[in-house]
Amino acid sequence: MGIFYSGAQQFVLDELSARKSKGYVDSRRQKGVYVKMASPSSGGTLDALDSTSLASRYSKSTGKPTPALQNLNIEMSGDYGSLKKGNATVKCFDKPSFEKFEQEFLIPGTEIEIKYGRVDTPGQANNGEFSGVVYDYSFKLNNQLGYDCELKFISKGSMVTEMNVNSKLESGKTFTSNYDGWNAISDVINICDVFDYDVQNDMDDQVDLDEDESFSYPSKKYPSAHVAGTDSPDAAPEPKEDGMVGGNIVYCSLGYIVNKLINDDLLTKNAEADSTTRKGRLDMKYICNNVVTIGRNYPLIFSANPMKVLITSGNKRNEKYGGDGGGMFGACKWWGKGFESSAEDPVLTGRKTAHLANILISRDVLRKCAGAGASGDEGSKTSINSFLGEIFKEIYTNSAGAWDLTATLLTEVQAREMGTKWERDSMYIVDRNWAPGSDAEKIHLNALNASSFDNSTRNVAITGKVPKDMAAAAFVGGTGTVSGKKGTVVSEILKGTVGGSMSRLEAFSEAAKLQKALLTNRELIHDNGYSEEEISSAKTNLKAYVEGGTTPAEKAEFRKDMYPLSLSATVDGINGIQFGNACQSDLVPSRYFLGSPKVCFTVIKTSHSISGNDWITDIETICRAEP
Repeated sequence: MGIFYSGAQQFVLDELSARKSKGYVDSRRQKGVYVKMASPSSGGTLDALDSTSLASRYSKSTGKPTPALQNLNIEMSGDYGSLKKGNATVKCFDKPSFEKFEQEFLIPGTEIEIKYGRVDTPGQANNGEFSGVVYDYSFKLNNQLGYDCELKFISKGSMVTEMNVNSKLESGKTFTSNYDGWNAISDVINICDVFDYDVQNDMDDQVDLDEDESFSYPSKKYPSAHVAGTDSPDAAPEPKEDGMVGGNIVYCSLGYIVNKLINDDLLTKNAEADSTTRKGRLDMKYICNNVVTIGRNYPLIFSANPMKVLITSGNKRNEKYGGDGGGMFGACKWWGKGFESSAEDPVLTGRKTAHLANILISRDVLRKCAGAGASGDEGSKTSINSFLGEIFKEIYTNSAGAWDLTATLLTEVQAREMGTKWERDSMYIVDRNWAPGSDAEKIHLNALNASSFDNSTRNVAITGKVPKDMAAAAFVGGTGTVSGKKGTVVSEILKGTVGGSMSRLEAFSEAAKLQKALLTNRELIHDNGYSEEEISSAKTNLKAYVEGGTTPAEKAEFRKDMYPLSLSATVDGINGIQFGNACQSDLVPSRYFLGSPKVCFTVIKTSHSISGNDWITDIETICRAEP
């Protein structure tokens, strides 16, 4: 089961089912909510202010109440669940109480723990918690000579994602930084320099980079980490001066970038992290391996631009660039003409599952994404999150959307379902396209109506809108869709003709044409000097393949259509709804459930708001084909 299509936890389903009873609303009104916030380091505590607690808060010495938490908001948002943050407003009724509160909470880097839920209502669904770090605050004097305060907090894992990827390293190592002359020695001061050092000095065997040869070395300490180099293709343009090493283009795997450069060299060894980052970095890391960083393995996949990204599937017939050597179904070198490689190179193993930690990224792309500047230069300020995001874009672009990677937080349940150890504040590198078929039990979001007592759901919003590309095609009389292909399911659903418009013979004819086009693309990319025109053509045909395959069977298996529907809901406060949980609503028009595939919705954002004596949870989803 993938995290982007998962069944809700049983305690969530049980609670939602219980809330359908007619007596639930009265019960909800009788029981209030609680919020408690604490700072373990300072010993400060405070709780929510409501009408029943006001009298007990008065101080005999000052005649004023103690500080009280008024509003709390906690959300899981960002890039597909990568950000867990929140804010709280606090009222201090006089200057002395404000000064005490300020010392306890209004200091960036202060760790806080928050617990909230329904009073006297047991169960995981009715109680939640959050731990994080204060990163911002504000306050102002009000008309009653008290202070209105706001503090913002973020989970420690999310905090570390904003760390500068070019932070200076005190490595004590040097490397050759002038590849043109081999006469300049520089200190290793950032992670891009670390890569150069590893290529030159620190892998299994030292390589003479003046020699024209291919090489690939796996790391002994990090099984998913590789560096590799290959002869420059004879038809390719000259890479940047510092990107070439004695006729070799140098690459490293995504696993190496995450496990070696970020986790080991940046988060563990970096000596110049500020105090707030230092607290969090020991408790978190990025996780990228062959268990969690997986996606669909497309049999005919290749990189549209092998000068930037290399996809080595191990399927020799599909690794060819250039027109000689046997063609698509004949014998050829792994990376084809100009890309000869070692048997130790990382590949996308598995019949249906691709190990995406093994994708290779060129040195030029690595330095560009980091904003590293010249070798031996400290470089610009680029967050880890932005750096990885740019690398993920390169993989997405050159695979034509086959893999859409992101860094996200996981819950303990999600980690267990993926077969890996859960680490609370760590960021997991996952493919958001990966959603293997399952019998996920869905959350039903149906507002109260004459036929349903779904008293927990306060509001449901459903909108539908034709995508701009499809509207333009219809305007000019075309039959194209978002993907530019005839008869795809998105178009058919919108027209109410689910089932497919192409005959089996037409489908096989289209498959043969696309297979030939893919082969031609690999030939012309090389023969025409890796030009932007040929790379663009390859991306177009790869996109058609990734979105629909080349055979009827692949069309059904690969399909991951996104639909022009939007579903959001507001429910009574509930804990446990997770990113990727499958949702459904009886209020969605019936035509979206006809034929195959049917549509479903998956959660991309949840937020909790507590104000006064009320707790609500807002849910946002995206619509996709049900796996």
